[in-house]
Amino acid sequence: MASQIALDPARVRVWPGNARRYDRLNAINCRDLIDSMIDAGGQQVPALLRRVEGDPDFDFEVIAGVRRHFAVSWLKAHGHPHLQFLGVVHELSDELAFFTADLENRTRKDISDIERARSYRVALDSHYHGNQSRMAARLRISKGWLSKMLTVADVPDAILEAFENVEKVSLAGLYPVARLLHDPATAGAVAEEAARIAAENGNRCWDKAKPIPEPEVIRRLKSAAIGRSPSLQQKPPASSSLPAHSIGLEVQSPDGHSIVTVIDVDTQGITLRLHNHRGVQPQDVLKAVAKLMEELDR
Repeated sequence: MASQIALDPARVRVWPGNARRYDRLNAINCRDLIDSMIDAGGQQVPALLRRVEGDPDFDFEVIAGVRRHFAVSWLKAHGHPHLQFLGVVHELSDELAFFTADLENRTRKDISDIERARSYRVALDSHYHGNQSRMAARLRISKGWLSKMLTVADVPDAILEAFENVEKVSLAGLYPVARLLHDPATAGAVAEEAARIAAENGNRCWDKAKPIPEPEVIRRLKSAAIGRSPSLQQKPPASSSLPAHSIGLEVQSPDGHSIVTVIDVDTQGITLRLHNHRGVQPQDVLKAVAKLMEELDR
């Protein structure tokens, strides 16, 4: 069994194969972890490390435990200079390191779908020789779900700028947009609409108005493509009983937080997004879904 060691976090780098974007971590989105370390007098759960060879600036790299590394580093720079970074060192191949990091990240709500999708895209070529079936089997995920993740991974940043917070955009929301980008007949229209939405959100920011919500962004991007593709124009409406404006319909809590939002409507059913907010209880979600279904019936 590997023993735990204590290190200066400055001598530990983050393995680039981890899906988490270190540059997006800050004292706000790591507040819960920082507070828990202050209360406990330090880091309680060690990170998974791998030894680094040939780099004079670092001795180890973090395979799993990136937020812990940031929290310890932040605390050392803000009143806790003697705090050390705890880790357990293992010898891991790149493939096993990716599997281990991905397994931990799947349980983390603060890893966005786009971050995970892009890490899968890189790993497909780096660790699995472009073989999606092999990758799905080794990661113990379905081939269909992996295919959707890889499709979403190709959505360019210019499209993602249309969303207020891309880290909150779901795979279900991005996937239909990503498919439109693979069609030359619709990709240009989607890109143009994304640029318009980004500009509108910029103006709204100056006016201190709320940005365009995610469901509306997705609806507009999909609608922009309809006029450019004959195949889309020939398709029947998404549902014979639900109007197009139903997409984006939502139920909010008394304090203004979204509880349930309609993401998509088609002939096979309705896709809902359940939002996670503190103070919203399971019974609140059930009531919100019931209310939404009643509204859709009307």
